[in-house]
Amino acid sequence: MAHRRRPRRHLHRLLRHRSVRPPPPRQTPLQRPPPQRSFRPPGRSGPCRPFGSFRPSPTSGLLPKLDRRTLSADQPATPVWSASVLGSGHGELRFATHLPARLPPGTFLELHTGEPAPVTGARLLTGTRLGQPFPPHRFRLATTLATNALLENQGAAVAFFITKGFRDLLTIGDQRRADLFALHHQRDRPLHRHTVEVIERLDATGAVLLPPDAAALSSQAAILVSQGVRTAAVALAHSDLNPAHEQAVRDILLTAGFTTISLSSELAPQIKMLPRAQTAVVDAALAPVMSGFVDRVRTALGDSCQEFHCLTSAGGLAEPAAFHAKDSLLSGPAGGITGCAAAARRAGLGKILTIDMGGTSTDTARWEGAFHYQFEQRLGQATILAPSLRIETVAAGGGSICGVAAGALTVGPRSAGADPGPACYG
Repeated sequence: MAHRRRPRRHLHRLLRHRSVRPPPPRQTPLQRPPPQRSFRPPGRSGPCRPFGSFRPSPTSGLLPKLDRRTLSADQPATPVWSASVLGSGHGELRFATHLPARLPPGTFLELHTGEPAPVTGARLLTGTRLGQPFPPHRFRLATTLATNALLENQGAAVAFFITKGFRDLLTIGDQRRADLFALHHQRDRPLHRHTVEVIERLDATGAVLLPPDAAALSSQAAILVSQGVRTAAVALAHSDLNPAHEQAVRDILLTAGFTTISLSSELAPQIKMLPRAQTAVVDAALAPVMSGFVDRVRTALGDSCQEFHCLTSAGGLAEPAAFHAKDSLLSGPAGGITGCAAAARRAGLGKILTIDMGGTSTDTARWEGAFHYQFEQRLGQATILAPSLRIETVAAGGGSICGVAAGALTVGPRSAGADPGPACYG
């Protein structure tokens, strides 16, 4: 007798009476709950001592294999402790931070070595323990620190010195508007905080019409120094033809107490006063950030570093003394493109597209057997006169903070940040 096929309309009755359960969803390593582990040296009982140490298994390397888990905003109650690491040796980590007597199971411990992220990465690559000198090496530094600081407007407080009569140059700009047909135009906040008009004048050939008023300039500079301003950008009319007035202004500012001064005639000795002034302001705003970072990296590497260079936005190498902040805006992405180009050559590829997503920004570029260059960069609200690889950047990345403004979703440019930085360092 032929088997009679059950009609489909009775299928829901079968499912109703049978215990049919869907398989449990597969969990990724980041979704799995951490094992029950307390930070206690093996072989000991009782609570951990403050300012103590954690001894991992003898097979571990520089740092113990702590459980890693992505913490998001929807887990506000997740306990996180931050600990500073003094050093490591014989499989033991020594903490300088006061820890609780007992850490509950599942607690996440965030470790800080006190060193810049590139130095931490170098220790992991070379197997050099904390507190120990590096083996002899040569170091190449590429970073997105300047790009992130510019996109987030986190540079130093800058005083902008410009020829009298051009006070609103950077405010007016080239009159471009982000939305041409918007009824209400909202200007971006300028990178500089103070504007000082310098009484001086050069003609279109660079000849002196009016020398700088040193007395008036010294008085205004003293007021700014008393307010805590130590960084200046100087852009005077026609200084690309005759830098004498800008150099005289720099001498006066140094005497008044300024420590960081960017001259447009040295950074971008070209016609076009507006981009020349914007370049000087960007360099001045980022110079303290970059110089401090480079100095910390160089100091942490010690005397074993035989050669130290910084990667510029154009993909070249420069010594720290010749490395300007305005040349570092695309330093990190330039390193990614050159690395991808090298990998493409080995793989026999002639055309590639690259995408580099960081925590704050995302960069894309193309390579067709040779690099493409540009001599003007526009990042955010500023135009910078500096050679660079042709890279397109948007102010949104993996760590960008999402928000709601006027009923619309916004992404970036503010970033959640990370210390020490990229997860590839361990």
